[in-house]
Amino acid sequence: MRFILTLDTSTPNTLVAVGTAPPQGLMVLALSEKPHSHGPALLPLMERALAEVGTRPKDLFAVGVGIGPGSFTGVRIGLSTAKALAYAAGIPLVAVDWFELLAGQFDDRKVAVILDARRDEVFFARYDHGTRMGVPSLTSRKALFGELSPDDGWTLVGPWVYEHREELIPVYGAQAIPQKDAHFQTPELLFSGVLSRVVSEGYSPLDVEPLYLREPDAVINLRRKLREQEGLDA
Repeated sequence: MRFILTLDTSTPNTLVAVGTAPPQGLMVLALSEKPHSHGPALLPLMERALAEVGTRPKDLFAVGVGIGPGSFTGVRIGLSTAKALAYAAGIPLVAVDWFELLAGQFDDRKVAVILDARRDEVFFARYDHGTRMGVPSLTSRKALFGELSPDDGWTLVGPWVYEHREELIPVYGAQAIPQKDAHFQTPELLFSGVLSRVVSEGYSPLDVEPLYLREPDAVINLRRKLREQEGLDA
């Protein structure tokens, strides 16, 4: 059986899924119980999932990985692990991002995918009938409303959207917010996205790059400290 291992560490929880092409499809999924524990959680989840279907990394057909957006450290953990697995086994690596996965559920309209970036900021990307408009961005919550005019008929998707729906509905209308299940970054959505691309879009592990929209926290904190120091010296 040609198994595909899919993993993601760009969300707060570590996601692992194993399956094959239909009719079997997704066979095993695993989700970390503790948020933001990507480092210690990823390998045990992978080992457990592979053991449940009776296969080993060297026998996989392909590896799929979510490339973001998310925290610098989180994205790096998953991508480096997926690259190492694919390279060692000599198999394709398939990369997907959450913007495309969430927007792909609504390719018959204009969609804005909005994800929590913490620090009162969001990651967002816009799509028009399945085609990405511009480049994904990091912006403040306040600036977001200027980027997305209510008159343009947006459908808003993402965990952040569902969490803040009471704030968004008066601005964009209830019709702009889909049903609950459409908003979440699930192992099922991740696996289906990888599966749809595994034949036509398998890449060499060396060619896959992360979707970083924010610098590492260490760099941000260092710049803030330098600005504070400059203020003290002025």
